[in-house]
Amino acid sequence: MVTSYRCISTVTNQFYLPTFIEQLLDLTTKLIHFAIAACKIFNDVVDGIAWERILSKIITFKFSFMFDDSVWTKKSIRLDSFRTPFWLEKKNGDIIIESTGPQDFSFSNINQLRVYWKSPMNNELIRRFTHVQQLYVNDSEKSFCMMLADIIPYLDLSTIITFIIANYYTEINIDIFIRLVCRISHLRIIGASITLLKLLCIYHWANISILKIFDQYEGGIVTKYDLTLNEIGALFRSFSHAKQIHFMHDDISNLSVFLNNISMTVSNVVLEHRVNITPTIYSKFLTREWLEQNTQLHNFSYSCDKHKRISIWL
Repeated sequence: MVTSYRCISTVTNQFYLPTFIEQLLDLTTKLIHFAIAACKIFNDVVDGIAWERILSKIITFKFSFMFDDSVWTKKSIRLDSFRTPFWLEKKNGDIIIESTGPQDFSFSNINQLRVYWKSPMNNELIRRFTHVQQLYVNDSEKSFCMMLADIIPYLDLSTIITFIIANYYTEINIDIFIRLVCRISHLRIIGASITLLKLLCIYHWANISILKIFDQYEGGIVTKYDLTLNEIGALFRSFSHAKQIHFMHDDISNLSVFLNNISMTVSNVVLEHRVNITPTIYSKFLTREWLEQNTQLHNFSYSCDKHKRISIWL
């Protein structure tokens, strides 16, 4: 799909010139500002003539390239192709080429970072993400450990307002998890399994306005949960300024009890069904009629979007 973006910053582990860049620019026909950082690249990207052809319509170009270790065992990298009038005159200092290391520029317009243990990130690149606002951790203990060791020490946590651990398959160090959340001083949105969220209830999180409850797995199977009245009370005392709450409709066994005891601060509840189904084929589909018959909610608005995501406004 062709987009109208005028400015793009991208980070990748590896790419090949010119295929990857040409495909990207073909999809962004109005692009004029372009920044790219890449690890594990090879000599083919050190081709100023190819870049000159590809970047003919780009006004500002920044890059940070970290070469694969094997590059340094072969012939030296030559930068002669970057000494043409295009680079020396037209760009007029927009780009400085260093053969010994990456440029010192930041990706200030990148606001989302997703951690996945199979895609490790060089900490020198992490330092360049100066305005990350959303931090997502993949559903793996390995991803969580990688985040703690290779990302958190180099990331400015004061800019983060969203922290999500999408699923909870394996054990993670609970004390470290709690201390990490405490360090994110401007956190406004948190998403995690109900087990992890209940652990946070020993503290008061007055700044958090959106609470997302994600699936929890045991043996690779999604597990349902019941929340007692005491647990529901503790949850909303801890997250006392929550205005919005999200969760999977099928995960909570005592849904009516939960909705009947929801905090007065919550104005919007979003429930998702696990698959794209309809009320005619799924008896547990959450309809307005069900809410009226099985809960004490009054004067609420109900909507269902095309993905069968239910939104209740209180």
